[in-house]
Amino acid sequence: MNDNMNQSRVCQYGFIVSCALVMTVYTNITASPQIRKLSLGGHTFRDLNENGKLDPYEDQRLPVGKRVDDLLRQTSLEDTVGLMFCPIIGMHPDGSLVEDQSFYSQIGSTEAIIRRHISHVGSFLPMRPEVVAKWKNNLQRLAESTRFSIPVTIYSDPRHGINKPYTINNSYFPGISHWPDALGMAATRDMELIRRFGETCEPSFSA
Repeated sequence: MNDNMNQSRVCQYGFIVSCALVMTVYTNITASPQIRKLSLGGHTFRDLNENGKLDPYEDQRLPVGKRVDDLLRQTSLEDTVGLMFCPIIGMHPDGSLVEDQSFYSQIGSTEAIIRRHISHVGSFLPMRPEVVAKWKNNLQRLAESTRFSIPVTIYSDPRHGINKPYTINNSYFPGISHWPDALGMAATRDMELIRRFGETCEPSFSA
């Protein structure tokens, strides 16, 4: 029992650390009209939980550890359970959210983010970058309506491969540079080429 509790605590802590780091980035971005802003001491903050005051987890001036402790104190059992899932959710060709289940969407967006407290999702659809950008913005707006308004983190396989689109292990992504997949790169036996591949792809993953 103690081991399970410790593992749960580690899961919580690791996730909340990532949330605090993500929020540090997002606090430097123009706030959505949905989020109230607070002005204190010449600084502007996002009132993420809309309680009219600046909570420690909302204050990017504080060390990450203090922000984490503040969030852990408020985390419910439902929040903790949500941390243990990372489903695949889909997007429409115009970047809007998918709310039904399909091969490329294990759960609807609102069901995942709002009702099941899930804040880490994956997407494998081979859409163009501008569509993905719109989808991510829509997803973050949805996340702003949750209790803590914590941004969703998104995972994906590398998108620079040359597989045909819409295959189950697809890594093709239109609109970006294309390289051989992992086996193709290994077959070159060229470490310098592989290094160049990493350097070329890194900016797109950091964007």
